[in-house]
Amino acid sequence: MQQQDPGAAPRVDRAASPSGVLSRACIETVEGYQLEIFDPASHPDLWATYLEGALREYTRFRVTAALPYEELLDGSGVSIGFVVIDDSTPVGGLRVHGPLQEAAQVAALREMAESEGLEALEQHVVQCLEAETVLESKGMWSDYDRADRRAIAECTSRCNVHALRIFNADRALCTSAEHTAGLYEATGAVVIECAGSAPYPDDRYVTRAMEWVAADVPARADPIDYSNICKEVARLASAPAV
Repeated sequence: MQQQDPGAAPRVDRAASPSGVLSRACIETVEGYQLEIFDPASHPDLWATYLEGALREYTRFRVTAALPYEELLDGSGVSIGFVVIDDSTPVGGLRVHGPLQEAAQVAALREMAESEGLEALEQHVVQCLEAETVLESKGMWSDYDRADRRAIAECTSRCNVHALRIFNADRALCTSAEHTAGLYEATGAVVIECAGSAPYPDDRYVTRAMEWVAADVPARADPIDYSNICKEVARLASAPAV
């Protein structure tokens, strides 16, 4: 994979953006990928790159029902996007919504609609929204054709924790098929047990609701993954304005 010049500083643009947090940042990940972090409204080119990859991979696995592509086209309602790039090729991505204001904004409640634990999940979400700053992570993808797809997925999963730090949020929600939940757990996420499971987006999948609690990530994350998170956080924190 392409390595950035080790003497080059990470790039970050802290100009005002609709999210009120940052407009764009770019750092080198611990694997040597280029990680673009951006406000979709301010950087429609990067947002289009995210969407193109998401649509390709969701189409590959016949799960486009889980990607509201038309609703996402203009990037409205998306607070921050992440795109992983290797040698100028986009290979992974993630989007984050929030901070959320009400339960109606939480996609996980719609996705878990067939779960026996839906009512308990709703109560959990409402309680969190009343007391905390809450995000929701959606649409993670990685290029399945790549031999290094596991490393790409691990890199992209760490972005969930980066989002918590960028927004100074207390919690981030998501849903995950059981067979991919381990990626999130390695970065400190836990299954919301009261929520049960649901056949989403179809009955090929057993999907669970999950969450990262910012204060608990250091103890819950895999030690190696947490070390990698910290290294990338330091790169973001020390990045000078462009």
